[in-house]
Amino acid sequence: MTTVSVARNVLQDSDMALPAQTHGFLIDLDGTVLDGPDLVSGVPEALAFLAARSVPYRLVTNTTSKCE
Repeated sequence: MTTVSVARNVLQDSDMALPAQTHGFLIDLDGTVLDGPDLVSGVPEALAFLAARSVPYRLVTNTTSKCE
């Protein structure tokens, strides 16, 4: 399944909405996108939702290093 088809499915089955004045998002990786080494549930769908609406986003972190 391509990102575009995932985005279409998300849009059809979603009740998510964006504020009218949304210009973009800075999305923190640690704890928002990733939980340790694991991808947080729903992240691919959320990013597809933003991409389908041409909402810019950047994945960011303030973690310079992490001890395991």
